[in-house]
Amino acid sequence: RVVPFPDGADLDTFKPEPRDPSLVARLDLDGRPTVVFLGVLTPYQGVDLLIEAAPLVAERVPDVRFLVMGYPNEARYRQLVEERGLARVVSVPGRIPYADASRWLALGDVAVSPKQSLSEANGKLLNYMACGLATVATETPSMPANPSVGTGASKVTVTGLEARRRWAARSKTPTSSPPRRTASSTKPSCGRSANASGR
Repeated sequence: RVVPFPDGADLDTFKPEPRDPSLVARLDLDGRPTVVFLGVLTPYQGVDLLIEAAPLVAERVPDVRFLVMGYPNEARYRQLVEERGLARVVSVPGRIPYADASRWLALGDVAVSPKQSLSEANGKLLNYMACGLATVATETPSMPANPSVGTGASKVTVTGLEARRRWAARSKTPTSSPPRRTASSTKPSCGRSANASGR
């Protein structure tokens, strides 16, 4: 007998946390609305699209900061950021240890997943929501199949330049941060799973 299990979030690892002052200072995030991405750094994950959208968001929110976290290809994306003159807007910290993922995600006001794959699931959304983050994601065929992802994620279809503009509009963060969940807040109803890699 085969019993399918939906993706889930490890709620012992992914949970709401306060911003770490040392990371805020190190990354120059004090008072800056912050958009976070944590996952595999590849085009099919939408990382190129995210970097393209970043200056459009910055036009609306000049102090915005994007943290594009993960691996591999860190050097490629750091070079892309430099070539586009986005060093003030986009930071690529690199690989984040699994145990520290929640600490780094807590730096964000909004979490994003501009995934382009039409067949792969999107486990990072559950990790984002378990951390109490507002979440913006592309709509893919696998999204409706995941019962844990519902109205908690804002979904948009992304294609072409107009889509990048729409993504920028959706990713626009307020100049003042929204209320954050605390560690004692009720946790989102995400299933538990050993697979919480955020692929």
